[in-house]
Amino acid sequence: MSTKTDIAVDGAAPGGAAQVGAEATAAPPSPAGRAIVVDDDALLRFMLSDALQARGFEVQTAEDATAGLRLLSESILTLDVLITDVLMPGQDGIEFVRTIRTLGGESELVLVAVTASADPSHRTRLIEAGADFVLDKSIGVAAIAQAVGEVVL
Repeated sequence: MSTKTDIAVDGAAPGGAAQVGAEATAAPPSPAGRAIVVDDDALLRFMLSDALQARGFEVQTAEDATAGLRLLSESILTLDVLITDVLMPGQDGIEFVRTIRTLGGESELVLVAVTASADPSHRTRLIEAGADFVLDKSIGVAAIAQAVGEVVL
């Protein structure tokens, strides 16, 4: 049985078999969605933003929870997903998620937490705070972007 935090990150392509002899008409690509990436690591912010943009996302970035809340307040009505680091200076990812869910009252926004921490209690605390998914940074930015795309689409 899968849990709220399970996301498939295999390379399987969606869709079925093409009809033989049918004329293919390619639909114009549509944007995958709008995302905010919050992480104190500038390189990871850049790499994850780049990987999401390659999947069609429009991405904004923030270096901490304060800047992330500012961006969120400016784009809440059009935002599809917020991806946050867990261990950040100032307000950590757990408190950031809790703030969004409780003080902001935002319940429909998909919240994805990414962590490099080996502490298993972080996953539990993130889910309790309101994160929809918790991903380990060690799977790499391409797999994180793929998983986010699968969740949002």
